[in-house]
Amino acid sequence: MPNVEEKTITVDDIERTYVIHTPMGADNTTPVLIGLHGGESNGREWWNRHWERHADSGITIICPTAECAGHDTHWRAEGDGSPNDFGDQRFLDTLLSMYAMCPAYVCGFSSGGKMTHHMYAHSAQGVLGFAVAGHGPNRAMDFSAADVTPIRIACGTLDSNYAAPDGDTLNFEDTV
Repeated sequence: MPNVEEKTITVDDIERTYVIHTPMGADNTTPVLIGLHGGESNGREWWNRHWERHADSGITIICPTAECAGHDTHWRAEGDGSPNDFGDQRFLDTLLSMYAMCPAYVCGFSSGGKMTHHMYAHSAQGVLGFAVAGHGPNRAMDFSAADVTPIRIACGTLDSNYAAPDGDTLNFEDTV
């Protein structure tokens, strides 16, 4: 049975939750992966559906939850035109700072992919790599400050819907 805990931290006076799997014998050389769920999901579901099978990989896996008091299940990137600022960037930066000595990676799907792009543009220091699935980069986002950190972007032809660069949800067949 994997060592999985649900934890809560307070960032900007808002309680935020995340699920964390810490492998046996983890230390400051153990890689950390932050996996950002898509909209209509949460950290626990993301762990159960996608990451639990990797519990024996030797990686610390953190699955944060976007939803908090007054905030729906989608990630909000400051400056992306999203209503309200619930400090998602500061929440994720806080998680990264808690593991600053460890090699860190960030990945996200759909809404989590949008947030991963935002982190790539604004929080790349110390992160060794980013991966995005199901979301293109926001063309209005300023990537000029981005480090030369590797990023992998995937939008598959079998995805029934995907989040377009301008934030709209498109059906794949409508874009061919």
